[in-house]
Amino acid sequence: MKKHLLVLWLIFLSLNNVAQPVATLSDSTYELILMPNELMYIEDRKNEFTFEQISSPAFQGQFKVHPNYLNKDFVPNASYWIRLPLRFNSSKNTWLLEFYDQTIDNIWVYVPQKDGTYQCRQFGDRLPFNARSVGHKNFELIINNFSVEKQVYFFKIQSHEFADLRVALHLVNRFINYATNEYFLYGIFYGLIALVVLYNLLTYMAGVQIISNSQPGTSPQIRVRVVSTALSGTTALYVVDGVLTDDISNINTSDIVEMNVLKDASAAAIYGSRGANGVIIITTKKGAEGKMKISYSNNIGIRQASNLVKKTNSAESSNYLPDDLATILLRII
Repeated sequence: MKKHLLVLWLIFLSLNNVAQPVATLSDSTYELILMPNELMYIEDRKNEFTFEQISSPAFQGQFKVHPNYLNKDFVPNASYWIRLPLRFNSSKNTWLLEFYDQTIDNIWVYVPQKDGTYQCRQFGDRLPFNARSVGHKNFELIINNFSVEKQVYFFKIQSHEFADLRVALHLVNRFINYATNEYFLYGIFYGLIALVVLYNLLTYMAGVQIISNSQPGTSPQIRVRVVSTALSGTTALYVVDGVLTDDISNINTSDIVEMNVLKDASAAAIYGSRGANGVIIITTKKGAEGKMKISYSNNIGIRQASNLVKKTNSAESSNYLPDDLATILLRII
């Protein structure tokens, strides 16, 4: 019984100490993406470890792969120390290391050098954009394949909120290709948004123009937007209590309860081509439930001049005119 328990315990230890294989980069490989549950890391919740401690031989056994890691397991404000062994299999190409998450507060990358020392490079959202080695929305670092021997990289990731721990390795040509396509799609997406915003802005900025007509008995011409087509006319479409009409001269203005103007083409689309120049919806008074009410309004007025000027006849007018002009006027009369 004890032997069986010992075997189970050894199996359990072996499962919890899954070794991360060395990531081999060759000329036939153009991209390698390592998920969080494939990386070896140490979770430092108290932020008490230093790089000297992490890189020491005594700490190497504490790096473990967490195959059951999920995004919800990320601990904010904790330090995640990641150990990534790499081997370049006679690759003469230039490789790029990338972190996909743009919101990580701080990333410290410890790059191995030829003399066995490490160089620290810092990235993160809290640093200015011009501090990045590659001008891209993600965090990238060009890595040197100076040796075919195994090189061990260390990363320290710290963020006040969730951070994606994925680490990607690309050929530079592969990165340029996918980044160009990505920005092209972003350009199309944001361009469409800009067109929609501009269209709605121009639509709502369009005013209502009322053109009066001097002819008696005619209605003024109302234009909600500019003239869209020659066939659909120039004036707006009126909808009076649900009835479509082009003339409202027979409606008493005192009977109008509400008036709405549809300037947006999408709002007026239900009225077809007749609503291409805008739609004016008019609601008039209607009968209501209850007792009958009768109202009567009448106005009576009398006009009379209070002081009329007495006109003169032709003989009296001649007394006020010069002699020559009076003689001419009398001859004409």
